[in-house]
Amino acid sequence: MKAKLFTLLLLLNIVHVSAETITANGRFQSTDDDNVSFIKRQLLQNAFQAAFTEQLKSMGLDDKAFWESYDAKFLEEFSQTEKALGIKMEVIDENGAPLEKVSYKTKQNYKKRLRLKRLNKKLTFGNFDRIISKYSIKKMARSPKYPNSRYIRISANVDPKEVHNLYVRFTSANESKTYSKVYLSTQFHLKSMTWIDTGVELESDFTDVVRRHWKEKLEATLKGVVDEVVLCDRVMEAKLKSFSVMPVEVRNKLLAGEDVDVDHKDEFKNTLWMNINIYMNKLKEEEDTKKRSFTVAGEMVL
Repeated sequence: MKAKLFTLLLLLNIVHVSAETITANGRFQSTDDDNVSFIKRQLLQNAFQAAFTEQLKSMGLDDKAFWESYDAKFLEEFSQTEKALGIKMEVIDENGAPLEKVSYKTKQNYKKRLRLKRLNKKLTFGNFDRIISKYSIKKMARSPKYPNSRYIRISANVDPKEVHNLYVRFTSANESKTYSKVYLSTQFHLKSMTWIDTGVELESDFTDVVRRHWKEKLEATLKGVVDEVVLCDRVMEAKLKSFSVMPVEVRNKLLAGEDVDVDHKDEFKNTLWMNINIYMNKLKEEEDTKKRSFTVAGEMVL
């Protein structure tokens, strides 16, 4: 009975995603015209992006692929702003070709205004502040030798779920609404306790029950969206990890239906991988009554 109650507690509490604390640095090359507030926003944005990159790496996701896609999409979106400003300031014509006899002063003003527009646009492009639940500034400084060289160090709580959502948003090529399978992985992490504290002698007596409940819950919740939920073993997880970190250009070709040379492409076509980490910590135990207090938390990446 104790094992069943503990399992129920686990299923009821594994609904939130735990944030991870990351120390990240940000740098910014300012100009004499930049005010303090603008400089601080730029530094924080760069530090948030650094924290995002660190979290991507810890989750086994392709940070290079993300930033290649992010930069390409930013350039595509910002190109219209750049062209509109150039036409307005009479630096280029309607076709984007440079105009002749543009004064040096006009060119310099154009560069300054374009820089500000680009930096302000990047403050909101991607909404990196959404991945940070809270942060504190540990240090903010400028170079004594080069005063416009700015630096910041922060400690930030990073939400893995939001990191994953942002990653998928910039690297996925389509928005498929139905899937053939969801592969389910679960990892259990114990602190200050053993499996006996949960009321079982063997690890599998506990984990198998939780995994089966998650499978049944997903099958009921995703009915009509997913055809099958598959519980993963270590061999399957290794194959999924290898498949999921393929270069973004290869993934996009695969999703577009092009013929690419990738292992397991037919097996994992139109599927999802849900990875759940469950953390259990025994806080205390009363010797006379054997009453135990636990905390249960978890995180999920889809």
